[in-house]
Amino acid sequence: MLNCLKNLYFILAFSQIFSTTWASVNEVEDEDFPSQAEQVRKSFIIQVKDLALPPAPRQHRPYLYKLTPPQNLTGFKKFTLLGTYHTYPHFMVPSSVLRAFSKAHHVLTESGDNSEEEDDREITKQELGSSGFIMNVPSEVERLVKRELDWYNEWYRKKIIEEPYSYKEEGKAPFLKLIQTEKEQEITKFLTDWGSSLSGEEQKYILELLTGESSTLNLTSINTLHPVALHSMLAVKSYEKPSERGIDSCIAEHARQAEKPLSGLDTDALTIETSLISIRAKINSLNFFDIAPIITDIQSFLKMIMQKKLPTFEEDMLDLAFNQYHQGNLSENLNESDVFWSNFSTLRTQAWLPKLEEHIQSKGTFVAVGLGHIPDILTWAQEKGYTVKRSKH
Repeated sequence: MLNCLKNLYFILAFSQIFSTTWASVNEVEDEDFPSQAEQVRKSFIIQVKDLALPPAPRQHRPYLYKLTPPQNLTGFKKFTLLGTYHTYPHFMVPSSVLRAFSKAHHVLTESGDNSEEEDDREITKQELGSSGFIMNVPSEVERLVKRELDWYNEWYRKKIIEEPYSYKEEGKAPFLKLIQTEKEQEITKFLTDWGSSLSGEEQKYILELLTGESSTLNLTSINTLHPVALHSMLAVKSYEKPSERGIDSCIAEHARQAEKPLSGLDTDALTIETSLISIRAKINSLNFFDIAPIITDIQSFLKMIMQKKLPTFEEDMLDLAFNQYHQGNLSENLNESDVFWSNFSTLRTQAWLPKLEEHIQSKGTFVAVGLGHIPDILTWAQEKGYTVKRSKH
């Protein structure tokens, strides 16, 4: 299968590597992106204000940590850890982050320079089926009907207590049997027919995203796809704008230009595996009531992507960044308790830890990963005996 299909599963990989720097005076040839001189001007203003400010409240600081090992932890060195929001504008980065990066001897990011990635491989039809991306309709109907029956069973139990004259225990079984018949018909019709709400042009576009001339998938009907999985893929696709130059991609690019060794934590196999597991977990967590409205969102995504009416990087991210600055928040507008929301990140983080442990035995390592990975990495470091100190600015 073509690489485009595999890349669509990279749910958290919203940024691509582009040729740009943090302090260049060259113009960027992109009409959706301001001149580099304008970027530098904005960056200078932010950094001067940042330096003049007193230490920010904890929730308003960048997610930048210095980790120091105990003296008895042989071989391990201090390292700096940055939690990023992948598309956060690189020229809005607080000066504390820039200073920490400038002192680094070695840079470690999620994708690195891709030199350690495995050979490209096709995602098999069996994998797509086991993830739920390609539906087994009878099995999915059975799962959704069971979720519905569990809800109605609890509802009827409460009714027996609240209205004993109208609801009897002996009436529960016939009631649930009737509900089961109705829901089996309703959900089966929905799942086998949901793609009919899409136009022929929209269906063709979806199939083009998933297949190619050499593809072994050969989908013949859009209804073989699970709407939840397709929704996840389109959500990622909607962020793949060519003008995107977020902090992660710029850290990697700047490391190359500064000739700092750059390594990666992810591999193709790891990303594919955890993405497929994440899709299955998302599907299993939803009931029929949750799934039905997703069709409307799919149509909205398709309309935006096909008509190229997505917000530009500047519209989407600069407004966010400036609003956060005026609120005194130069990080990602996320509460620390909200920085992770799925097993997708946890699985990847745990797989990274042996490689991370190897790299931080070298002096001056700067690690930059998505915010979702930070809690697990900090927990791991503290279990090793590391002292964690967060930046004041």
